[in-house]
Amino acid sequence: MAKVLTYPYCLKNGDLVSPGDIETGDPDLVCLDCDSGMIVRKGQIKAHHFAHYSGFVPSGCSGEGALHRALKMAIVDAFNTWESKAEDYPIEFLCDRCNRVASNSFPKGLEIVSEKYLSPSLRPDLTIFNDNFVMTIEVVVKHPPSESALQEYERLGIPVAIVKADVSNQEWASVRQVRKSLQALNIINVPETWCSHCMDKEGFYMKRWSQLKMERRPHRVQQLELEQVKKELNKRIARQKELYEKQASALPELLATLRPDGFIGV
Repeated sequence: MAKVLTYPYCLKNGDLVSPGDIETGDPDLVCLDCDSGMIVRKGQIKAHHFAHYSGFVPSGCSGEGALHRALKMAIVDAFNTWESKAEDYPIEFLCDRCNRVASNSFPKGLEIVSEKYLSPSLRPDLTIFNDNFVMTIEVVVKHPPSESALQEYERLGIPVAIVKADVSNQEWASVRQVRKSLQALNIINVPETWCSHCMDKEGFYMKRWSQLKMERRPHRVQQLELEQVKKELNKRIARQKELYEKQASALPELLATLRPDGFIGV
């Protein structure tokens, strides 16, 4: 017998809803995973939730699949909501240099689509793009992207934000979190992701490098340190150029796939 499993979200007419959005007895509730009917339960003891009519999970239905779909839908909803605001949608990630949480934001004018093939072997969870840029988001509940998928992303020069779902509690906190900002476990196929502190430090070193070049006898230790920084910077620039050239080459084909009729919809 399958164990009882409850969800904090479900679908109503194709939209992601929580118990607070629904009246008891609503007949139009559907499971995120198996598409079977659900009911909302609003008791006095347990947190409000959704459950299958039978009270048990049908064969093939899993919390992982439901959470994966809910998180993708929440990201699309958040992205479109932020697009209508004055501010940009924030994205948070770990700095590659100091391991601090860094932040940036998506600019206006980007489109987002779900599960569109970018090549015969590559179908990201989400794709963000405009006429000059393509980036993807992979939502990870349990299994990360396959090695073959990562190789195809590298071939096309497409940045990939890995978003890890929070499965530590039954409230699916990560679904609520993405409405505030996109928290990426890491970002693949970018030169390096640095926080503003490290970027400022890099700027300081480059200025200091110019000063030392003007001195007759710079301190050897300082010179070695600055040479290493310059080497890292040149490596970063070369990697950025490599990825840019790959995506520039693939962009017409990618956009033709994403906009086969000149327009796109989620």
